[in-house]
Amino acid sequence: MNRFKRPACGRNQYTSKDEAEGCIYCVYKGPLENMGPAETEKAKQEIEEAFEEACTCIRVAIEALKKQVPRKRTGEEGYPDCTVCGAGAIGPYCYKCGQRLDWESEGLE
Repeated sequence: MNRFKRPACGRNQYTSKDEAEGCIYCVYKGPLENMGPAETEKAKQEIEEAFEEACTCIRVAIEALKKQVPRKRTGEEGYPDCTVCGAGAIGPYCYKCGQRLDWESEGLE
């Protein structure tokens, strides 16, 4: 679908033809200015934005899944530290970054 600009009235006219003459709304009978495919650029931009948003969501999901893989804790007995951010941990997850910590190897589960 191509979009044509009508010089007489300034409105747009759409057709599947590559060339157009005469306005269907006013008395202008000359050639119309071809403005290119209708909505192609806008649709392409919307698709690219949706793709980028999906990629961002996937990256966030991957990072969240990585945090579910237990990592050995560090630090002294009873005062474990997160191996990712170094913050203290109380329970199976780091309170700061959310990384799951491996308590089984220490017998502290």
